[in-house]
Amino acid sequence: MKKTMNSSSTELTGVVALLLSAVCWLSGALFGSVEPKRCDRNPVYVLASAPSAPGADIFITGYQNYVKWVDNLSFAQFWFPVRCTIILAIPLIMCAFVFVYCRCRFVVVEYAFCLLGILIALQVPLNKIVLGVTAKAWLFAFSVFGLITLPWALSWLLARKVRSRKIVAGMMYVAIGVFWICTLWRN
Repeated sequence: MKKTMNSSSTELTGVVALLLSAVCWLSGALFGSVEPKRCDRNPVYVLASAPSAPGADIFITGYQNYVKWVDNLSFAQFWFPVRCTIILAIPLIMCAFVFVYCRCRFVVVEYAFCLLGILIALQVPLNKIVLGVTAKAWLFAFSVFGLITLPWALSWLLARKVRSRKIVAGMMYVAIGVFWICTLWRN
């Protein structure tokens, strides 16, 4: 018997496509047009796409505008969400390992592994990573997505009750927001 896609996955695909087109349209409307940029380290063009003309594809224009915007971010503004995502992801992995494989639900052990994960994440030398323009745009997008989702996921492993999870996740969101504002303010 041949398996077919159900209607809910088809609807989900349509919703995702609609959201992506809205994001591309908004980025094109907010950030203007982008011309292909020559990279200093490599003599080839980084953005290999059609130039943005008035009748050009809105997806290409929106993506080029987003890439240009990410490329114009300062060093601290770009690496802050990446560092925060790594600081949240490594403790999440370690706490999930303790919870799933060791079947340990002691709060002290989970917080100890979370602290260990944070200390390990702080040792990652992100400033030595060299990225192209497109890779920076992709990494920035995934990092912002991680900043939105990872605090709530980590709170599920650090707190047992729903109210406590909301408090822990809220504290993480507030801390990230305060640190991000401080980073933007310093630069």
